[in-house]
Amino acid sequence: MKLTNQDLLNSIPTLRELSKEQLPIKVSYVISKNIKNIEEELVVYEEERQKLLKQYAELDKEGKPKINDKGHYVIKNEKQADFNKGVLELLDIETDVNISKINLNALEGLKISPLELTSIDFMIKE
Repeated sequence: MKLTNQDLLNSIPTLRELSKEQLPIKVSYVISKNIKNIEEELVVYEEERQKLLKQYAELDKEGKPKINDKGHYVIKNEKQADFNKGVLELLDIETDVNISKINLNALEGLKISPLELTSIDFMIKE
């Protein structure tokens, strides 16, 4: 199934929350399998995002990227727009992911918000 990196990133928090629930074994298996497949794809996304961070980061006296007190790279002000453009392009990339589907009624009785449901709608069949 073709999904963007943005779709994959948005789905992970919901899938992780669902994986904490007591679900029928088949549903639990599908969710676990989808998490694994999505996380494998996100490894490549994260590697490319790290390249962008390093490319646009401010450098310290030793030529290493500066990191702020929260552990985040400090992006050069004049390069912020280029960095943002690169990240948006990266988020828009579609990748083919092996996704298993579950029936919507398998989630009956769970507390799941419309926003959460939207984030995983690609794996729901009615």
